[in-house]
Amino acid sequence: MKRNVRSFFKFLILAGVTSAVTVLVFRFVRTPNLADSSVAQIVNERGGGAVPLPPEYENDVAVDNTKIDWHDYKFIAKESKRKGIGEHGKKEDILSSELKNYDKLYEENGFNAALSDKIALDRSLPDIRHKGCKTKKYLKNLPRVSVIVPFHNEHWSTLLRTVYSVINRSPQHLLHEIILVDDFSTKGKLLLLHSVI
Repeated sequence: MKRNVRSFFKFLILAGVTSAVTVLVFRFVRTPNLADSSVAQIVNERGGGAVPLPPEYENDVAVDNTKIDWHDYKFIAKESKRKGIGEHGKKEDILSSELKNYDKLYEENGFNAALSDKIALDRSLPDIRHKGCKTKKYLKNLPRVSVIVPFHNEHWSTLLRTVYSVINRSPQHLLHEIILVDDFSTKGKLLLLHSVI
């Protein structure tokens, strides 16, 4: 019984000390009383209740959250009318005998690179997005971007088709640059890439 009484008094003392410390902390941390004329004077001198932000952070405060539809409907309509090999991502049935260097290119790349060479670099693509994504709007003011394309021994036409696709399908004022990162390619044509682009 004596032990329970001691534990109870220890608890009461600990609770009292905790309450006293909490009251003291909140007394020093709480918001200043603006009724005090000296505090009100300091606030008025600063032009408001907060310290002004440095100039480099001014744009962070005034963010325009306006959203717009970024779709280029003229481009989409133009692409929907295109006809040709590989347009709209459709499968093509061309005999391997009709394609020059079919066997060599297939062995080198692991896909029908001879057919890839016959497809336009700026070919049209099907819209495979979910229907909810087609109506999605994005912020009006977006930062410019750099698109990084790493590659290793990529076939020439597929690499160039990637570059064309990024250029044609990105809003021009948002695309800062396209960086092609050659990961130690050994193909002769790719070694000349820096002189072409």
